Formats: sequence, C-alpha cells, structure tokens
Amino acid sequence: MELQLGLALPANNDFPVKGGLDLNINDFLYHPTDGSNKNKKRSFTQAFNPSIASAAVPRKLPWLLWNNQPNDDDDDDDDTGHSSRYTMMIKNEEDGLVGWPPIKSWRKETCFHIQGDGGGRPRTVRVNGGGSTFVKVKMEGVGISRKIDLSQHQSFQTLLRTLMHMFDKCEMDSDNYKLTYQDREGDWLLAHDQDVPWRNHESFSGCIHTAATLLFCDKPPAPFIRLPHYYAENVSLDHLCSLNDWSLRAAPRRIFDAIIFSNELDLLDIRWHELDPYVTKFLIIEANTTFTGFPKPLFFASNRNRFAFAEEKIVHYVFPGTTLLRGSHTDPFKLESMQRVAMNSLLLQAGISYGDVIIMSDTDEIPGPQTLKLLQWCDGIPYKMHLELKHYMYSFEFPVDYSSWRATAQIYTPNTKYQHIRQTDDLLSDAGWHCSFCFRHIDDFVFKMTAYSHADRVRRRDFLDYRRIQRLICQGDDLFDMLPEEYTFKDLIKKMGSIPKSASAVHLPQLI
Repeated sequence: MELQLGLALPANNDFPVKGGLDLNINDFLYHPTDGSNKNKKRSFTQAFNPSIASAAVPRKLPWLLWNNQPNDDDDDDDDTGHSSRYTMMIKNEEDGLVGWPPIKSWRKETCFHIQGDGGGRPRTVRVNGGGSTFVKVKMEGVGISRKIDLSQHQSFQTLLRTLMHMFDKCEMDSDNYKLTYQDREGDWLLAHDQDVPWRNHESFSGCIHTAATLLFCDKPPAPFIRLPHYYAENVSLDHLCSLNDWSLRAAPRRIFDAIIFSNELDLLDIRWHELDPYVTKFLIIEANTTFTGFPKPLFFASNRNRFAFAEEKIVHYVFPGTTLLRGSHTDPFKLESMQRVAMNSLLLQAGISYGDVIIMSDTDEIPGPQTLKLLQWCDGIPYKMHLELKHYMYSFEFPVDYSSWRATAQIYTPNTKYQHIRQTDDLLSDAGWHCSFCFRHIDDFVFKMTAYSHADRVRRRDFLDYRRIQRLICQGDDLFDMLPEEYTFKDLIKKMGSIPKSASAVHLPQLI
C-alpha cells in the first residue's frame, strides 16, 4: 500500500523577521522591518504564537537553530525578490527542485548558482549544464516523502544502500524491499540492477518522468519465532528453564548492560534499580553533542551521585561528538552509529569474556528481572535473541502494544558487534518495558525532539510549543502529527487516534 500525506508550510507572515530567529541565545530579538522598537525583546510565545502573548513560557531553547539555517520548513517560497541565499525558491518544475519536503538550501546550491539579474532579483544558473538530479522518494507505510540526489550515486547498489539507511532499515534485509520508478509515459516500473540502464546517474534519470518519483516498497520482514516466557511466584528456576527445554546452570552467567545515553535520567534510575541485583557491569556512553550535531550537557556526569548505589559497577565513557557548523549537514544516524561502534571497545575495557551476556538496548528499553534470571541461569537459550517489550508512550499510564523488539540479549563471542537492529528471528515474549518519551518536564521533551536521530519529524516550529506538547501528552496523541507506520490498513487503523489510559499499575518496574 502507499500512504500519502499532504502538508503545507506555515502561512503566518504577521511578523517579518530580519536575520531570522536563533533559539540558541537567551532571548529572542525581534527586528521589525518598519524600524520601530528595533531592540525590543520578545518572548517565545510572541515569536511563535502571537495570539497568546501573555502566557508564561520559557524563552530559552538551546538546542535548535532557526537563523538562516537550511531547515526543511524554512525555505521561503515567496516571490518578493529577497536576495537571501535561503529565500530563493525555484518556480519552474522543469528547471528546479519541487515537491515536499522542500530541498534544503545547501543542497540546492550543489546544483545551482544564485546570481543577480541586474535588477536586484536572484536568478539561477545551472551547474554543469545538466538537469536536476533530485527525485522524491516515498516508502510504503511512511507518510513523509524524502529527497535524494541521483548524481551522488554511481551505481544502483549505492542508491539502494542509501535508501535503506535513509529509512532506517538494515542492509541485510535489502531483499525485502523493491524500488519502482515512474517513467516519462507515467507507467510504474520495477527498478532492478539488470533492468535499470545505469551506465551513470544521467542515463537512469533520463528514463524518469520530469516530476520524478521513486517508490521504495517495504514489505513485512519475516515473522519472529516467539519463545514462550514462563514465570510464576515460588516456581523454581530449574522448572522455569525446563519449560523451554533449557537446563539449569551450575553457576550464573555474568551480565553486561550496555546503553547509549542522552538525557533520560529518570528512566536510567528506574532501569538500574531494576537490573542492579543481576548485572555485573553497567556500561554507559554519553556524548557532548546530540545526534543532530548540537552541543549538549553531560547529564549523567553531572548527576552521577544520584547513581551512587551502582557506582562500583558503572563504566562511563564520554564520546567526543561532532558539532556541526551553521549551514552544514550530517546524517544523524551516522553520528548515532559512531557511538554504537564505540561501545565495542568499552565492552573490552569493562572485562567482558566469552560466554557472558550483553544486553544491547536504549535507555528506555528496560528488560524485566524475570528475563535476567533466565539469561543468568538457563543453559540452552539462543545465543542471540530479541526481547519483546511492552511499549508505553509518555508514561506508564499509556500502554500502546507489544511492538518493541530492538532490545537484544546476546551471549558474547569474539565476533559480537553492538547493534540496535534486527539480528535474529528469535524473540523472547513479554520480556520488559519500553517507555518512549517518558519525561517529567516539558523541556526534556523539547530536547529529545530536537536532539535524536528522527529530529526531522519536527516539521514546524509550533511543534516545540510548550502548551501544545503538554496538551498532546495528556491526551495520548502523537507529538509529530504523524500517521502510524504500519504494513496493513488494519494495523494502521487500529493504531490511529489517542492512546487510551490504563488504570493498572501491575507488572511495572519496582521503583515506580
């Protein structure tokens, strides 16, 4: 199936801004174009929601730039002759870059030079004399399209790898995806290495319709092999292991819990209190920058005394992150991947050995104590298996489903690599909790929305409005105003709408 979502750029032009808005400074400076009150300071709500000028909302959001930055939503498509490098929008579909999302301005400049036409208006000069090689890419089940530059890919294989990474898919699963394109006659054709005339990117783009669209078709991966998870009070571990044809070990395995940390202090406290009786070492990597390239405080390092109960087990590493300059762009998933690769060295430093168990998960993916007991004491368990976690949103009041599976428990070998992707078909049922966007304070929500790898979902400035965030999380609605990403209409419809609250506090982490 194909989902399409029509979106529009903000149309509110009541407050023309000279120089743009910089959310990294302590106050927002408003520069009216009429020359009046030139240095008057304005609050967050005055800048982004002029209809509510008196509300008390913090004015400092030090994690996002909107100051002539090449943000997808900020390309101005007016026709008033602005000469800013970020306000020029190509109008002719035949000559330029069209569609949603808007092309980042720094990408436009790779294909076009902007020059004056003698009358103060910008005009475009095509680089290398060729046609635009940007095309729109859609994936089935994903409501938001992307853009990709064919000229950056010299083979069909490199294009496919880029698309897999763009949509956060594992390259090993590339056989599960098909690429189709619309030719100049309007017919949809299957793109394949043998079928596509890819002598170079120009020969392929020449086959595509002017309003080029690639459809990246996703199909469900192979179903998991679900492993039953048995537990009852006062039942021996010997008996619990035997229910899965596993045997009881003479001595428990050592368990190493390894996470990438951002700002989830409360969830980290819950996690480590829950796992402390069973874990040998807590490995934690935090960077001094976000995945989106902005400097960030070392939240764990500055609050380490809060975790004194586990101090002897903690192995902490500060990853030297990458700070992006204004106008630059790096795929946040690459910055995230660099931290996950660094975990491999930290595991060796922590003293992990062959036969130990490593838990690979994010901070908010918390295995339950019953799961860790099985990992410690049962012989015969798969050497690698995913953990099915009950998914919650915003708090443990809002249970969603059992769709979380990325957390992995693996018996360590010399070939083990720290990953957060699908690695096996084995899935241990009901193995813990996954609480997404579970924070106490609104500014923590804003930080994560602008800092994590999916920060491109913040498509409009008002997404970061404190009142909006408060209202949505209390209602159990989606912060990013997105359709559920599912493979079938049945599953999509089932997930649409607000998440109903639960009145149950049974089978939750003890610290709660």
